[in-house]
Amino acid sequence: MFLISRKEGGQPLYERIEWELGAKGQMHRASISPSEKRICFEYLAGAEFTEPGHTLYIGDFDAEKRAITN
Repeated sequence: MFLISRKEGGQPLYERIEWELGAKGQMHRASISPSEKRICFEYLAGAEFTEPGHTLYIGDFDAEKRAITN
């Protein structure tokens, strides 16, 4: 998963987010709180995409380290 923001001049900047479930499945539709301390995302186990089977997770987000925990 990557966090996208704009560099000066409008060019996109992609920064990798560290999270422990990344090796086990896929993250979809993530929302970061305005305080940038919490995150909610859909998780789908495995490598194959299916519409049913997504689970909502809420975790802590460290904006400085670009990491999801808990």
